[in-house]
Amino acid sequence: MRIAAIGDIHCNTTSHDLVRSLFAQIAQQRVDILLLCGDLVDYGLPDEAVILAKEISSLKIPTLAVLGNHGVRIGQAR
Repeated sequence: MRIAAIGDIHCNTTSHDLVRSLFAQIAQQRVDILLLCGDLVDYGLPDEAVILAKEISSLKIPTLAVLGNHGVRIGQAR
């Protein structure tokens, strides 16, 4: 089994292109699962989560994610 893992993405409302490029590179690899390991967003804002979710949804591999401290920073984690 090939596992890709990444953390500390810190996606925010201005990082569309960076996040898109990152997931495009991952999609080109032959991996069985992607692990997203915390601090996926920068401030815990819903807009950041929407951007991140849109980019993740383009992946065709199973993905498991956990929030980090930045994901709950303003108390809006869901």
